[in-house]
Amino acid sequence: MDEGVAVERPVFPECCATREGDDETATRAHDMTSLARVTIHPVVMLTLDQDVPGQLGAFTRRLADEAINILVQYSDHDHNLIVVTDLVRHDDAARIAADWTAGSSPTR
Repeated sequence: MDEGVAVERPVFPECCATREGDDETATRAHDMTSLARVTIHPVVMLTLDQDVPGQLGAFTRRLADEAINILVQYSDHDHNLIVVTDLVRHDDAARIAADWTAGSSPTR
């Protein structure tokens, strides 16, 4: 599991994710737009086992079981799952991702 930041654009559903501690890149991405407001969210990144069907559904079910809302979810070019949650539940989502990565997923 790795963490980063995501820039949530208030008008568009897209966001820009960067590696942990790279808030500067996120800020530069925002500065290149004409938008006046931006919210920077920490992200949770993990790799799902591509050979096991149902990994995405099982992981998102674990988040749902903990009442964690997913604001944005996508995959990067290195096959990492990127999840942006409510700020107040980020630590819980990161814990679930760490448990998943450690091998406690129900479909592994």
